[in-house]
This record gives sequence, structure tokens and C-alpha cells, in this order.
Amino acid sequence: VTDAVGNAYLFTDEEYGTIAVNSGAGSATAEFTPDSRNISLTLDASAEKLNVIELMFVVDVTGSMGDEIRFLKAEIADVISKIAQNDSETVIKLAFLFYRDSDDKVPFYYCDFENVTTAEGMNKIQAELSAQSATGGGDYEEAVDEALLMAVDKQWSTGATTKLIFHVLDAPPHNGAIYEERMCEAISRAAQLGIRICPVLCSGASLLTEYTMREAAIQTGGTFIFVTDDSGIGGSHYDPNIPNVTVELLNSLLVRLVNGYHTGTFEEPVYWKEDVNLNQKQ
Repeated sequence: VTDAVGNAYLFTDEEYGTIAVNSGAGSATAEFTPDSRNISLTLDASAEKLNVIELMFVVDVTGSMGDEIRFLKAEIADVISKIAQNDSETVIKLAFLFYRDSDDKVPFYYCDFENVTTAEGMNKIQAELSAQSATGGGDYEEAVDEALLMAVDKQWSTGATTKLIFHVLDAPPHNGAIYEERMCEAISRAAQLGIRICPVLCSGASLLTEYTMREAAIQTGGTFIFVTDDSGIGGSHYDPNIPNVTVELLNSLLVRLVNGYHTGTFEEPVYWKEDVNLNQKQ
């Protein structure tokens, strides 16, 4: 499924073949070879883009995630209001899937999509979020694969909407074939549905967590995000050591990405200290 400006990504073991593209009443085909890295196709017609954003946060709520949960409780309304400022006609639907590990007392809890451009919807979501606390876990790995598979199997619309998962976590899935298979299945289904997975790597994460979640972002056309030590909040954060990044305020980053995926135009990132000064002046 393409993004707002018509970009799509193909991952295949085949060296040669035919790409078929369909959208609304339009269709086109093109041949690809090992040398065909970028292929452009023009359609005479396309499906109508709907002015709807479907946004889901998949959140690890084990004991080590207290700071991140407090952030969401305090800031989610601000993030949604700033997204809505981009276009007052946009309908924003928000859902949460909270998870721990499979053997925890409450391993999963889901709060279905609500229209948070209404006060009633936002109040309901915030009440659900306020009831969550960081408990459980125990061992390092968590039910990442099961949670992500559950998330992509929820009631996403079939229309041409903007579909995003922000997966907030600090631990990888368990090691083993069944966990790997579930993770691959979740990523594949997300790509088929046009859901962009944007992982948010938090303190305590590891190289394995980074590798796994960057793969999820790459294969679905999402964006890999990692929290840094710049805020001074919480424990030390794992540094993926990615060059040439701009450290942003997390609120601003979330708003910029959601609006970018919805409109196809991504604003330039603003360095967090400059952003703080700008907000203070306003």
C-alpha cells in the first residue's frame, strides 16, 4: 500500500518479475530486475484519499516503563490537539494496546479506536490511559510479537486512510522460532494493510530490540524513533549511534510524523532546545 504521495516498498526474493499496481479504477504494470531500484508508474485513476487518521499506540507497560507511561498520560491530549490544528476537518481516531508478558496476570489490555477530535472521545481515551500503571514483566523479553500481531488484527478501516502504529517499548520479543514467526507475520500484515509501524525505543533497550524494530519500520515504510538522554528523565537510554540525526521534543516529533504521513509533506525537524525556546516565547 502506498503512502500519501504514492511511494510503496517491495521486498521479494525474486530477482526478476512484474509489478502490478491497482488503485481505484487505475492499473499499471512494470518489469523489475536486480538493477531496478526505483520504478515510477503513472495511473489514470486512483482511490480517493480519506481525511482520516487512524493512530494506535502499542505500549509496553511493564515495571521499567513508568516514565514513558507518565509522558503519555500528560502529553497525549497536547499531541492530538496539535495534529488537529493542521486541518480542522481531519478525523483522528486513537486506540491503545497495552501489553506485558504472556504469563503476567493481565498480559494485554486494549482500548478500541475513539474519535478524539470530539471531547467525548478524548475523555474516554484519557480515562483508559489514566488507569494504566507500569507493573509486571520480570525477565527482560516481553510479549512484543503477540502484541503487535494483535494490534494489526484490530478494526482498522479498509479505506484509504492514514494508518500508524507507534510502538513504545524497551525490550525485544522472546527468542525462538515461534516468536520470530509471529513478529514476521505481524510486520507482513501491517505492510499489506498500509499500516506504518513507528517504533519508539526507550531506556533499557538493546541492540536486538533496535534491530528488530528498525526492521519493522523499514518493511512498513515507518520511522524508527529512539528516546535520548537529553531530557534528563529516567534512566540511561540506549544509543543506536545513528549519524546526522536531529534530537527533537517527542511531542513535536510525533506531530510532525503524523502530519507528514497524512499529507505527504514532512516538515523539517526542529532541534529540541530551539523548540523549547520557541514554545516559551509563544
